[in-house]
Amino acid sequence: RSLNLNRWLPSLGCSVRSMVPGDVVVFLSYTGIGKTSMHQNMAYHSGLPTLIFEMELPTTTMFERLLQIATQTPGDEIFQAYKRNCPPDWRLIRELSSIFICPLSRLTPIDMEKIINLAELKMGQRPVLVMVDYVQLLQGLGGSRYERASYAAEQMKIIAKATDTIVVIASQSSRPADK
Repeated sequence: RSLNLNRWLPSLGCSVRSMVPGDVVVFLSYTGIGKTSMHQNMAYHSGLPTLIFEMELPTTTMFERLLQIATQTPGDEIFQAYKRNCPPDWRLIRELSSIFICPLSRLTPIDMEKIINLAELKMGQRPVLVMVDYVQLLQGLGGSRYERASYAAEQMKIIAKATDTIVVIASQSSRPADK
């Protein structure tokens, strides 16, 4: 019940200890850098029951990307296979069977905690790894975007401990005006 980052990115395993339930990690970068792809790769390679809160991308895009990772097939080939009505049988890919996506928008941290606690009913097992893409899309308390994001981030630590899960958060920073 630990997230060994070495399974996802071998160079991290040398310098970062395994994450355990109650831990929170945040990946911060500009928009369009690949935070969602990073989440998906981490989920796929973790071997853990994973619940991804995906508030940005459509579920069809998330599914296609996960299938790309699992089959090492370019997205256009997957699209064409579906178009020809001969898609790969993703149900046979063990790693995909433990990844579940919650596509709901306008979630609050309280909503997330409720969903995590009920996820076992859908997943057949309790999630160990919870991923949030991305934290600024959570509904939080406060007047400014910064205050809402800060509130949501603080709540993620509380949720990690209360639900006994590892929480991995994607966070967007705004690009400098000259970039």
